[in-house]
Amino acid sequence: MAETNTILRVQGLKKYFPIQRGVFRRTVGHVHAVDDVSFELTKGETLGIVGESGCGKTTLGRCIPRLVEPTDGEITFSGDSVGGELRVQSADKERIADLRRRVQMIFQDPMASLDPRMTIFEIVSEPLRYNADLTQTEQRDRAASLLEKTGIRSDYMDRYPHQFSGGQRQRIGIARALILEPEVLICDEAVSALDVSVQAQIIKMFKQLQEELSLSYLFIAHDLSVVEHVSHRIMVMYLGKIAEMAESDALFDRPRHPYTESLLYSIPSADPSLKGKKRRVLAGDVPNPADPPSGCYFHTRCPYAQEICKTTAPPLKEVAEGHHSACHFADTLPLKGYQQIISERRSEPAHE
Repeated sequence: MAETNTILRVQGLKKYFPIQRGVFRRTVGHVHAVDDVSFELTKGETLGIVGESGCGKTTLGRCIPRLVEPTDGEITFSGDSVGGELRVQSADKERIADLRRRVQMIFQDPMASLDPRMTIFEIVSEPLRYNADLTQTEQRDRAASLLEKTGIRSDYMDRYPHQFSGGQRQRIGIARALILEPEVLICDEAVSALDVSVQAQIIKMFKQLQEELSLSYLFIAHDLSVVEHVSHRIMVMYLGKIAEMAESDALFDRPRHPYTESLLYSIPSADPSLKGKKRRVLAGDVPNPADPPSGCYFHTRCPYAQEICKTTAPPLKEVAEGHHSACHFADTLPLKGYQQIISERRSEPAHE
């Protein structure tokens, strides 16, 4: 990865939430929401972040603009507007405010993130009132232009959020995030609350906006089938740690971690030949992040676990060019890619 092309660098990021009990709120432990995560994001790239609920995806996304204060680690942002390299944790209020203009978030529930008492124009243009010296007419022109770009007619600007569908509300949220011309968008389950057909439209729009505006995305989702179509690279998280990280095609063709294989098995398919055929479901529950298991966090659910997995935590290492895995047996396990899994399911007898 080219050094000059890197816009965001995260090193050893940790976020532990204290568990407090009693009248005096005594700390009795910590939830390890994000546990020693490192990655880089380049200009114009989409990094998909996937994993089950509770794996730390959202907390990771919120730590980057310091909506949640990290416990440890370094977050470095490079951008012209902040005068070169910015270390997020040590930044003063002015620099953090500038950073947040360059790094914007899109939230999961568009209805919950839009004020029902404000018109669409007021919602989309609100960031301009605090961050740009523009007249009301200039604000309206810029809001109208962005709404049209995201698929909302500009003559709808005086309507309210409840007058729009879920997909339209999410487009409005995207327009609001783009109004300050950010360089990085953190999309937190941005399409998970939408119908499949609407998801496809929003994902297509994300791609178009990326090409037009040279955006970089952190695309957080729990469904590998969603991030496959939008991501250049995919990072798989489990219990606050990175399990695997690779180019999108490489991860789907040959996963190097048993957890990734399990996620590939869970992807639903519209293939009519698979009707009535069961998908393999990952056994067991996610361990308690306040009391994670010893060794490899995944060994309690892993069908390939051996004795070393119970006692020794595997490091995240490069097992092929650009392909990293935190598994002791990443080079030797006969893990199946997505197409192999589909072929396997086709050959199985149907279940009534």
